[in-house]
Amino acid sequence: MTVRLHYAPGACSFIPHVALETVAAACGETFEFAPIRLHKGEHRTPEYLALNPEGQVPVLVVDGRPLT
Repeated sequence: MTVRLHYAPGACSFIPHVALETVAAACGETFEFAPIRLHKGEHRTPEYLALNPEGQVPVLVVDGRPLT
């Protein structure tokens, strides 16, 4: 299973980011983290809007399926 968290530093995505880091440290699981730079408008790119049409963070992608 692959899990990737799209997050923005300083946004509400901090909580799931910390939770995944804690699980990774405790269980040895690996997760992918993809920072989204809101100030550069990366949440408005076509690639990101395909994951979340509202352009919000966080987005958790599990096995290719986005959860928003």
